[in-house]
Amino acid sequence: MASSGHTLCSVDAIADIAEAYPLSVFPKAVGLGQEGVENLLPYGAMVFNAFGPRNAHAREALSPTGLGASIWAAVDTGEITAEEAPLLVRSLLSAST
Repeated sequence: MASSGHTLCSVDAIADIAEAYPLSVFPKAVGLGQEGVENLLPYGAMVFNAFGPRNAHAREALSPTGLGASIWAAVDTGEITAEEAPLLVRSLLSAST
């Protein structure tokens, strides 16, 4: 087999590609400075999970003494609906970031 002169290299798709975009391309496109850019990955994960499966915001997934539990307690008293509770938990998480 003849050599084409090309060298094969290994690429970590997560670190080399998937993390490169939100840490370099996206901040520049939006006009963000470099300060705090390292926080974009954890923030992105939180946003993804907030809009993903509802399991993280389910009553069973929360501690019994946190603000999330207080939101779900409002369902028990009829102040809000069971459909509103996970939305409020997600809103609380988003507001805290």
